[in-house]
Amino acid sequence: VLVSDTGGHRTMSVDACPHRCNATCAPGHYQTSPCRAGGWPLLPQCARCDDGPCPVGEIEVTPCSAASNRVCSKRSMAMGSDLYVWDGTRFAIVETLGTNASRSL
Repeated sequence: VLVSDTGGHRTMSVDACPHRCNATCAPGHYQTSPCRAGGWPLLPQCARCDDGPCPVGEIEVTPCSAASNRVCSKRSMAMGSDLYVWDGTRFAIVETLGTNASRSL
């Protein structure tokens, strides 16, 4: 069963078990507040993950998961006219001034 608020922003799936805390956020959503058995909220609160490209000069360092939104970060350095961003394993050129070049080291 899928559940959403009137704005369509809190979508989750609920299994058929009698405990509502068995509900999980749907793909593309992350949990912002856990449910409490016998308390409020009865269902976990979910929010839609940010999508689309990260802001210019930032890279996605952590993808969206069931527990957290994605994280974009400015981990960059400039060398000459090139802008490099650290992707966790290597520096990648994300911009060369005056061109649309993009390559990895």
